[in-house]
Amino acid sequence: MLIEDRNSPAYCKLPHTDGRCGARWGKQVEAHCYTCHETFQDIEAYDAHAPKGICAGPSSAGLVLQGGRVYRAWGFPSPDELPVVWA
Repeated sequence: MLIEDRNSPAYCKLPHTDGRCGARWGKQVEAHCYTCHETFQDIEAYDAHAPKGICAGPSSAGLVLQGGRVYRAWGFPSPDELPVVWA
């Protein structure tokens, strides 16, 4: 699991921020929830975590933390992260 280092130079240089919780993120296409204060890799992941506009939390929507970032961002699992189902 990713642990943000909010004092790291890379984190501090991220262009987007929520002034209330201090979260930062780097991509313009990402979405941040001002209820649960989690960041999502895209609007589809954001919408999945808040069905009918009510925040239900990212893990309840089947979202997983995405790698390759210095900040937390939730998204849909990649095909190789999905469980194998045998018929």
